[in-house]
Amino acid sequence: MFCFMNMMKNPNKNAGLWWISIISLSIGISTFFLIQPSEYDPDIQRYRSLALVASIAITGLCVIIATRGRWFGKGL
Repeated sequence: MFCFMNMMKNPNKNAGLWWISIISLSIGISTFFLIQPSEYDPDIQRYRSLALVASIAITGLCVIIATRGRWFGKGL
């Protein structure tokens, strides 16, 4: 019980960034796998790749921002 109360006092202020990164990555991966053309189409392939790269970039930025205290010191 005490551990639960201690968690309630100090909530993780970066939890939103972690959720955004998880959701972004899952949307990007599912978009990449669900949009499969029956025949080769360069435009659809470009959109698939763009969705995957954008989701990886968003995920990377969110992880870097969420862990900025570990990498750049506690003052940020």
